[in-house]
Amino acid sequence: MVVSTWRQSMKKLIAVTSVAVLVGGLSVTCFASTTTSTANPTTNSTTTSTVNPTAHSTTHPTTHSTTTTQQSVQSSAPAFNFVLQGKTGKIKKGTAENTYVIVVPIKSIKYLLQYSERPHKVSKYISTSNLATIWQHNFTQVPPNGSISANSMHPIAVTFNSIKIKDNNVYFNVTPIDKKITIKPNANLKTPHVFIDSYNGRN
Repeated sequence: MVVSTWRQSMKKLIAVTSVAVLVGGLSVTCFASTTTSTANPTTNSTTTSTVNPTAHSTTHPTTHSTTTTQQSVQSSAPAFNFVLQGKTGKIKKGTAENTYVIVVPIKSIKYLLQYSERPHKVSKYISTSNLATIWQHNFTQVPPNGSISANSMHPIAVTFNSIKIKDNNVYFNVTPIDKKITIKPNANLKTPHVFIDSYNGRN
C-alpha cells in the first residue's frame, strides 16, 4: 500500500514538471535543474533541490595584457635629455631679475650628448645648431629644467629660459629654481657641465 502511494506521488510530480516545461516553452537546462531523490520508498519522503540558474552563465572579466601595455609604451615617442661639457665658460648677470647667462665657447665644447629616457635606448652626439633647432620646436612654450656645474661651482638646479648661438658662443639664460641661491657673476668656469631635462621628441 505504501509503495503504491509512493508511485502515484512520483507520477504526479513528473506530470507537474512536464506541464511546467510545456507551459513555459523553455528548456529546463537553461534556467533550472530539478533533482528528485528518494532514499527509501517506504519513508514516503521526497527531497527537491534547485540549482541557481545564474551559475551556468558566469562571465569572467577581461584582464589587460601587460605585454600590450609595454608595446604601447615602446611605440610612443622617446623623451630626450641633453648633456654638454666644455673646457671653459663664464657666468654673467642676466637682464631680468634673478637670471644669469652661462656662456660656453663652441670651440671649447668637448661633447654635446642627446640620450633617451627609459624604456627607449637611443643616444647620439649632436651639434649646437641641432640643439638650437630642437629648442625652438620643443622648449619655447615650456622651458626645461636642468642643472649647471663646474669644477669651481657646485651643481645648481635651474630653469633654462632660452638658448642663443652667437659669435661662436652658446648662451644659456637660466634662473635658479631655488630663489634663495645667488650666483657670483663674471666668474670664470673650468670644465662647465650643463644638463637639460627631457622633451617628448614628437616634433
